[in-house]
Amino acid sequence: MTQSPNMECPELMAFKEACKVRDTANMDKDEALYYVLKKIIMDINDTNIRIDMLEERVNITEKHIEELWKETTIINKRIDQLNETISNLICKVKYVETTQQTVIKSVTRISEVVARIDQHGAQCGYRAKFTDAQTVVTYDSIITNEGIGSMDAATGKWVAGVSGTYAISMSAYTHLDRREENMINLLKNGVDVGKWGEWMFGFVGDDMGGRSLVLKLAAGDELTLKTGAMAAADGTNTQTDVKDLDFCVFLIYADKPDGGYTKDPMDPTPSDCPAQRPGAQYGN
Repeated sequence: MTQSPNMECPELMAFKEACKVRDTANMDKDEALYYVLKKIIMDINDTNIRIDMLEERVNITEKHIEELWKETTIINKRIDQLNETISNLICKVKYVETTQQTVIKSVTRISEVVARIDQHGAQCGYRAKFTDAQTVVTYDSIITNEGIGSMDAATGKWVAGVSGTYAISMSAYTHLDRREENMINLLKNGVDVGKWGEWMFGFVGDDMGGRSLVLKLAAGDELTLKTGAMAAADGTNTQTDVKDLDFCVFLIYADKPDGGYTKDPMDPTPSDCPAQRPGAQYGN
């Protein structure tokens, strides 16, 4: 059926709106519907094209996201490696600091040992002739007086300057007749710790004798020589004499300082670092 030129059906109005067709006076309803359907199909095709383009963009975006995820994974692994490297470097710094402290302690200990060894002392007293029995020997002169320690010629006392290990020697020349003896005792703080003696039986003779020993002494300890019997063993003879008597004391080494030496740690590796031998630290 042909529509009046002055009347427009809804399809025609839609067509006019979609296609902007102004001249519809001679267009019937079927023809208008054809153009509307054609426009819808064109819109659908255009929409499909747009959808395809969007899908392609989505695929590209997904690929970018996947690549970014892979890069993020690589970056995270690299961050972990860097964190491990930083931890190892921190441990190396701690090891170096601890080793430095160990070296300082070792140097301090060496300095203590050197200071200990550097302490020296030697004193020697000389008596040309001595004839008194049961008497502390005094000296004509102090022939050696070096370093730590002191010897008083007038009293015959030697005094330790530091605690340590000392070597003591005494020697003398004597002449004995038959059945005569000479005895000289070494006293530490008045207590007998060693004797040197000569005893002749059945003949007359001259002799040069002596004795050496090593003693552990504390600072302030005193050493003296004291004569014992200087006459015949049976008391029938007159006392004999001792000549050219030498009494010497030498400091071998002083004691360790109070509290001992500075101790070196057995393992300088910090407790929060992997324990590895020096020279192969942390994978080096």
